[in-house]
Amino acid sequence: ADLVIGGIRPDKTPYFADRYSNGHSTTVDPSQDWILQEIRQTPENTTYFRVIRDFDTGDSDNDIVIT
Repeated sequence: ADLVIGGIRPDKTPYFADRYSNGHSTTVDPSQDWILQEIRQTPENTTYFRVIRDFDTGDSDNDIVIT
């Protein structure tokens, strides 16, 4: 599975990574194709982030082509 994991640390700095999974754990994708455009956290600690990437990144090993 092609996925993105991100959030905001207690010191208010964001973290974000393009990852993939073939089972029960995730691995950082060597080709970081997602671009973080915005991240915010509500007073209730719900985190929202907006990301973009090409439909076809050329990373056939770890990315799924978006059609």
